[in-house]
Amino acid sequence: MQYDQTVITPKGLIVHIRNGVASDGSAVLENFDLTHAETDYLLSYPDENHFDAEQESRYLEKKATSPNEIELIAFVDGKVAGTAGIDAIGINPYIRRLNTSCLTSAFLCFNKITMFPHITIIQ
Repeated sequence: MQYDQTVITPKGLIVHIRNGVASDGSAVLENFDLTHAETDYLLSYPDENHFDAEQESRYLEKKATSPNEIELIAFVDGKVAGTAGIDAIGINPYIRRLNTSCLTSAFLCFNKITMFPHITIIQ
């Protein structure tokens, strides 16, 4: 699934959200380890992650070519600021359409970098 959107937060922060690709693997892994070390409220801790950069790259590539799953990455000033993923829960076409139409909303809700009440979307 492909996705590419730029949003501006009320404070003027420009956030580029797009699907992850293989070349993002190392930066995404670094962000994962950093964020998972900061809180006890995620599903795992950094030492429980057994992915290396190459495996992360393959994972992102798999999601980029999937028709109904995606891994989103937010970039601020060209650096990874957050990630969010949507995994398929069935083959129902309605769910696929719902997933596609809710990508921006899901990402904005799950990443602290863009949690603001009003967002301007740049087409």
